[in-house]
Amino acid sequence: MFLRSALLLSLLVGCGVPDGTLLADVTDEQAVSLCEEAGEARTYTCEVEGMSYDITIGYEDIEDCKDEEAYSNDIPESCEATVGDARACSDAYEAALEEDPCTTDMPSECDYFKKCIKG
Repeated sequence: MFLRSALLLSLLVGCGVPDGTLLADVTDEQAVSLCEEAGEARTYTCEVEGMSYDITIGYEDIEDCKDEEAYSNDIPESCEATVGDARACSDAYEAALEEDPCTTDMPSECDYFKKCIKG
């Protein structure tokens, strides 16, 4: 569940929401706007011992993002993580995937808001 939520949070890379905005305060309207700003999905392929699998960040079809249950339902009001924290996590995670597409570890930049994810 954390990985799914982290990937949803990775959509918060758009420039329309200020870095200081608390994740718990992002409105559904802002979330839809962030879907549009996030751009196209990025896919990384991991190959291990002759088998491969893809890790996709973002959505292949922007309408799938807009149709997702509002991500804010996964963020408790007590969460103190910000959009800037989510951007730092997203950037670090994508950099880790570029270096090693088979990584299963979330970068330390994601630690701050792990406690904010329900489930």
